[in-house]
Amino acid sequence: MTANRLPFVWSPTFAEPQAGCDCLDRGALYGDGFFTTLVVAQGRVLNWAAHRQRLVTSAQRMGFPPLDQGALQADLAQSYALGPPAQAREVVKILITRGAGGRGYAPPEAPKIQRRVIRLPFPVGPEAHALRWELSLQASPVHWSRQPLLAGLKHLNRLENVLAQQALAKSQASTEEPLLVDAIMTDDRARVISTTQANLVLMRGDQLLTPRLDECGVAGTCLQGLKQALASEPSTRHWQWVTQDLSLTDLHAADAVFATNAVRGVMPVASLSGHKKSTQAVLPIHQAWLKWQSETAQPLSDFSTLQD
Repeated sequence: MTANRLPFVWSPTFAEPQAGCDCLDRGALYGDGFFTTLVVAQGRVLNWAAHRQRLVTSAQRMGFPPLDQGALQADLAQSYALGPPAQAREVVKILITRGAGGRGYAPPEAPKIQRRVIRLPFPVGPEAHALRWELSLQASPVHWSRQPLLAGLKHLNRLENVLAQQALAKSQASTEEPLLVDAIMTDDRARVISTTQANLVLMRGDQLLTPRLDECGVAGTCLQGLKQALASEPSTRHWQWVTQDLSLTDLHAADAVFATNAVRGVMPVASLSGHKKSTQAVLPIHQAWLKWQSETAQPLSDFSTLQD
């Protein structure tokens, strides 16, 4: 397998690139691991600080040994040293598992942590070329399960998202929606948490409202970076971030709604359960995100030497 063909999988455990996975790895058996998904654009890693912090925090909260941050960066650089990018923009997953071992669910006392870098194609189409997607959202019949010990983490147990995407595909089987379609996931108390693959932000007056993620959901890297992006621009630093319980009624009553995702960035919601939503107010936020993301991108050529 060559690096200019996607998908491409690389791990420091193996001498050569490989696409396989150890069937005894606890990540495959129990979902005992975590990951982050980022974008490499024109040889530069976007929003790396947030992705690196996600991996470090996940290791701490899941009881993994401390991650070698220099090794993480070297892994990413090595996966690209094997060949040129297949596209100007690529999606990259960094996947960490506890490796094989332990008896049953009990983890081994000295786990052999496995790291994998998976390079994937960037989405295609005119929206991808313009880096601007508009969303059509509907409510999902699949709810988030509440588990405070895992809340916010991008762990490998993503079955709720899989089931929600499966339900969404069935509901869209006989329709032709021109917008990118996603579904709103609530918890068992009908509190809005996220879409199946993005965080949600409601615009109301001069406030940006986000759902609580202390019992379920994923703390997104784009959402984290966006707060810095807006604070860095005079035209957008007036926004006040508020985290609170939100309902589907709140979404409909909001001035505007957008979703955030590491690959697609800031995505205005143009349709909510069949009702049109204004997207104009989201444009300055989308532009601030693209500008900040480009200005803070880190060259891959530096990653073999960066240590923090």
